[in-house]
Amino acid sequence: MTSSLPVPPTTITPRLGPGLLREIPRFFGGFPAALQELLQNSLRAGATVVNVHLVGSVLTVTDNGCGLHDPQVLLTAAESGWGKDVVEPAGLGALSLLNPEFADHVTYRSHDWRFHLTPEAFAQGEVVPVEAAPSLSGFQVVLALKTVPKLRELLQDRRGYAPITVQFNGEVIPPLEPKGIPLLTPAGTLYLRRRMGGANDTVIWEHFALSAPLLAQRIRQAGFPLASALLKFLEFTLIIDPASGLRPKLPDRNALLDDEAFARAVQDIAAALEQHVEAVLTTCIPQLGADRLTEADIDGAQGYGPDVLAAFLRLQGYVPTVLSHPGEIRAYLGEDPDDDSFSGWTHDWIKPELGVVYTPFSGEAAALNFLRTQGYPVPYGTTEHREAVPAVQVQGIRMFREVDTWSGERPLLGLAQTLILGGQPVPFAVQVNEGEDLVPGEGDRTYALVLSGTPEAAEVYLRANLEALGGLLLLGLRDTQELRDTELREEAGSLYAKEVGNIILHDFIQAFFPERAAAQVQAATLAQVSGDLAAAARHLKRACEGRPGLAEVTGVFQAQLDAERTLVQQEHQTLIDTHHLH
Repeated sequence: MTSSLPVPPTTITPRLGPGLLREIPRFFGGFPAALQELLQNSLRAGATVVNVHLVGSVLTVTDNGCGLHDPQVLLTAAESGWGKDVVEPAGLGALSLLNPEFADHVTYRSHDWRFHLTPEAFAQGEVVPVEAAPSLSGFQVVLALKTVPKLRELLQDRRGYAPITVQFNGEVIPPLEPKGIPLLTPAGTLYLRRRMGGANDTVIWEHFALSAPLLAQRIRQAGFPLASALLKFLEFTLIIDPASGLRPKLPDRNALLDDEAFARAVQDIAAALEQHVEAVLTTCIPQLGADRLTEADIDGAQGYGPDVLAAFLRLQGYVPTVLSHPGEIRAYLGEDPDDDSFSGWTHDWIKPELGVVYTPFSGEAAALNFLRTQGYPVPYGTTEHREAVPAVQVQGIRMFREVDTWSGERPLLGLAQTLILGGQPVPFAVQVNEGEDLVPGEGDRTYALVLSGTPEAAEVYLRANLEALGGLLLLGLRDTQELRDTELREEAGSLYAKEVGNIILHDFIQAFFPERAAAQVQAATLAQVSGDLAAAARHLKRACEGRPGLAEVTGVFQAQLDAERTLVQQEHQTLIDTHHLH
């Protein structure tokens, strides 16, 4: 015997399997989504008022819309009955209530009919009897809940931005309003506000919000640096213009369709953000285009955050630089080392060809930048030369101050016959000593500032750049955490660059001009004596006022005080002239 295969049909018809009825109510995001579907249906039906009542576990939702004449439409999947004016109807919203997870049974009512239905009966496709009912022009749903949610809070969130009156047990629940700065884009109106943490980017479709993480992600990846930086700082709400072609996914509309319209909207929104930021920041930075922009120049452009400002300035041809003013360095030494603080650098932006300090708060990098400002073409540490700074070649060095640390004394200040950096002589150099590079020393890290030339020439340079060199020393000591070890100041308080410069000058003169140092001490003593004599003469004169007899007796002594003070002043001036004291 032979068996024969069944003959395939010549036509087939699309149809729904019986299991689909059971799953349709679960297409939506539970009770909150079902509640939002009810509100959206009321809005589409032309309702101006939706009344929501909760008594025990029975929820009643009634609107004053146009209602529904044919109850069969409610139980026909994918048939909404809305007509052509409604965009993208799914025709499943009413079925979202028949979810056995939260619904015990549901009653639908409109015009002169009503019917009751349980999730189980719907899933089995049972015949549903329709009853006659008192006339109701709008539409009503009565839902017996298995558990009672916090309905007022849920309505506050889910009633959306719809221009209808929503009342809960008589209390009006006001519509949501988009917050932030509005920006018109081809995709709709974008509202920008400060990001407070988390992913809160949303879009509004037909007055109801849905999360938009993919849209935000694609905008950041669209190749617009300002838009990308902006969305790290700001979050958005987009009120979709239907003409843009953006559409939500059906049936639950909890995300946007990722299609051609979506891709086009990404580019449109990113371009609009880019143009917006450019326009705003260009207005906020009047000096834009200058070779250098200081912190003060860009202070008014901080409103969109540092990342956006940085991206904008880089697009304008700037790169960041730090510590352009070493003379403004200041350290604060607290009673406790944990109370120490440090300031004096600025976060400026500069054209790359002018030379840029790349190492933040580095004494070496700041010294190179300072030399460049004085006309020394040392290229290291700029955009064109990011290689390591070569060791300074030094000849004939003498250290004149050391740091007394727990591991022994280390060099701090010195004078060399010559200093060569990158093949050219420089008037000073600073270097973190990791062994025996610039100055002899042992240990992990120390910092030295070395002048060059004769003592006379070095002193002239030191006096001309006192604050800057003091600030560079202060910065280097902060780098190596040896500020307290130097004992530049015993008591707590602020230590300024000029004060440190004066300490360098004092130590320099003590080391290389000892006679002048001694003369300075002597001159200071004579100045004190002269002051004391002048004070004694004033007190004596005041005591003699109104006492002619006393004045006559002390006249000779008064003359001797004046004569002695004159001699002291002459001796003081001789010391200044002889030793060229300043």
